[in-house]
Amino acid sequence: MYDTAGFLGSAAVPTTCFILGLCFDSNLKALLYMIGKSKLDFSYLFKMVLLFNIISITYTTLFIYWYFLQEDSCFRMSLVTNLTSHLFFIAFDSFLLFKTFVISRNHNTTMWLAVLALAHRVGWGFADLLKSKGVWDYEVSRCEYIADPVTSLGYTIADLVIDWISTITAVVMFYYSEERAKGHHGVWHHLVKENGLDFRREYRQLTDT
Repeated sequence: MYDTAGFLGSAAVPTTCFILGLCFDSNLKALLYMIGKSKLDFSYLFKMVLLFNIISITYTTLFIYWYFLQEDSCFRMSLVTNLTSHLFFIAFDSFLLFKTFVISRNHNTTMWLAVLALAHRVGWGFADLLKSKGVWDYEVSRCEYIADPVTSLGYTIADLVIDWISTITAVVMFYYSEERAKGHHGVWHHLVKENGLDFRREYRQLTDT
């Protein structure tokens, strides 16, 4: 039997569930809004954001449900939850790389760099699915997730690599674009400026601490 008292007695778990509940609410609202707009816009970017919201809702639900797993479903549902987790981050990474590709004005080098970075992330995710697993702890009557330290580090670094590719591309395009000098304010310029300002803000925060 699941240790319900232990679950309710942990301050971290209810807090996590509350935060995930807010995420679920936000994703559900966005999903319903996008479904209503699907007849007007069904572009590649629209599909990507729609898929991300669906995966996010699924991941949030499974993450909370995981705390109540029984022995017979521990291994199987831990695998499914881990898979959904990787799909969540890969979907977000895909959005970042697509945004980076647009910012670079569809540059061929950026495209191949994005493909390699995403393949690298998918590879580590697949390896983690093979190495990390859920096991039933008979002492506390609870499903415990055992994360593999190597693959966990690998996919975390892969995510950081994608973040840096996106950030560096945005900064370079922001400071060296002819559009910036001309003062244009189109969608492309807005994306570049947004990422460039975010980078400068983050850099300032790091240097001030």
